[in-house]
Amino acid sequence: GSLLWTKQLGGSGFETIGDLTTNDTGEPILTGGFFGTADFDPSTDQFKLTSTRGDDDTLGDDDANTGDRDAFSYDTYVVRLDVDGRFGGAVSFGGVGDDYGQSVLIRDGMIGVAGFFEDTFDGLTTVEDEAIFIIELAGL
Repeated sequence: GSLLWTKQLGGSGFETIGDLTTNDTGEPILTGGFFGTADFDPSTDQFKLTSTRGDDDTLGDDDANTGDRDAFSYDTYVVRLDVDGRFGGAVSFGGVGDDYGQSVLIRDGMIGVAGFFEDTFDGLTTVEDEAIFIIELAGL
């Protein structure tokens, strides 16, 4: 096939991609993690999200970015582009520990995201160091 388009999302921090799927109309939906401030609009316009200020690394030295995050923790993002790669919407979730969206699923117009979190995640609290979260969004 031939390349139709390429886009760039992100900021001065570090962004990860956990999963990508498409909705019924072929629009890509992405999830992953980011820290600091990131621009999720690939055009010259901006749609910036800023991750939660929290522990640099709640689990110790297991993260390659330990010490360089200025007290931001990773948060989960969900972003939708249209079929031509134009910005469609974005949202973030998180707590004081690191949080990553790792799987995304579209069902009946709803967006389901699963991943893991450390410490807290939008009202959830881990019993141990990490736990799994599952969220459902009514569109994006």
